Amino acid sequence: MSSIIFYGAGKNAYENFTRWCENGLTPVCFADSDIRKQHTVFDGSHPRKLEILPLLEAIDKYPDYLLYLTQIESQLASITNFLFAIGIPKERIRYCDGFQKPTCCSYLEQNTILAGSDPNGKSCYSYCCANISYKTNFFSNGSFEYDYEHLLGYTRQLKQLLNEGYYTHCDGCSRQRAIHDDFQVKNKFIIDSGVVGGDMCDFSCCYCLCTNISHGKRESTFKIDKKYDVLKILHHIEKNYKAENVFLIYAAAEIGVAKKYGSHVFEIWNRNKWRGRISSNASVFLPGIDALLKQKLIKLITSLDSGTPETFAKIKGVDMFEKVIENLEKYAATGGAIGIKYIVLEGVNDNESEIDSFTNIAAGLSKINNNTEVWLSRDYRVNHLKATEREVYAFKYMINRIKQLKLNFTFNYDTFSSKDIDMINK
Repeated sequence: MSSIIFYGAGKNAYENFTRWCENGLTPVCFADSDIRKQHTVFDGSHPRKLEILPLLEAIDKYPDYLLYLTQIESQLASITNFLFAIGIPKERIRYCDGFQKPTCCSYLEQNTILAGSDPNGKSCYSYCCANISYKTNFFSNGSFEYDYEHLLGYTRQLKQLLNEGYYTHCDGCSRQRAIHDDFQVKNKFIIDSGVVGGDMCDFSCCYCLCTNISHGKRESTFKIDKKYDVLKILHHIEKNYKAENVFLIYAAAEIGVAKKYGSHVFEIWNRNKWRGRISSNASVFLPGIDALLKQKLIKLITSLDSGTPETFAKIKGVDMFEKVIENLEKYAATGGAIGIKYIVLEGVNDNESEIDSFTNIAAGLSKINNNTEVWLSRDYRVNHLKATEREVYAFKYMINRIKQLKLNFTFNYDTFSSKDIDMINK
């Protein structure tokens, strides 16, 4: 049986020592890097007083050791990496509260996001999209082929570090908590607004990072100095990847107003029978989307975010509520998968009457097509922050309404932390 060494004789250890012992952990000693504590006694609730030793001395004394970290969770990353750096094998490290670090991420080597999200207007690409605090951007040199190989090399190295138990800048990201169905495929490409420029949209949504609201006016301020050519990207995917291994997400501005290349996108997509998702505001009915829906190749995602024309106009900057509903009903008639998104915006659409109206619309679409799903999302501008009480209430109310109406729903997981989900589900 291994000898248990508790590493860290600080406040957290004193507060939780008795509980850990009651849970079956019986340490032979403590180890601590603070020389003021070394060769003193840990005065906790234990039949005998435990000696506090320098780490290497404790390991020499108990070579069959298991090292249990006693620190609070926010400190575990740096301490674990320190232990790795001084040669402590990962299989010897344990956590007193059973903390288990995720070993990988479902997005690595599967998720390629092409987006111009740099504030200086430079095209960039990444393997991570909505969790801005955790993603790593690389600036493009203008060649998709070169950029993609560079990205793969980086993600493979990062994946290896995660698999070996090292802490990285990814730790704490909600995406590590689970692997969702969409991410089971080998190669997932997300074509975002950096490919074609963020000014190609007939809406100016208040939450969109491409929209500037000043003195009551809205305008796109998103300019890209090096745009990827969307058709070259699709041809590259077509040439290099088996169609059954591709999952393509198209969210590049609004495809309905992309007259230069929109029809070509649908032609290539249909030829390869790719699975995927297309985001469209449904301001224009597109035969290309209609055909892909009928073949059950895609899910259409439309952010309605409202249940009334007035709130729709306030959020979207245009008065097209009835037209969007009309087009969604046409798409629903195909029997293909439809996702109606509701981004909760505090003080705008988080009230019960607006949610009631929205869910009634969703229920109407569901009667046309039971493959309709409500997508719940947080505001992209604040999703790195903890959900507020008002947001949590709005989501709880929404979910209750959805259940009453027997609708399908899902969370847009990119905008929620696991703690947000826990609060909403309480």
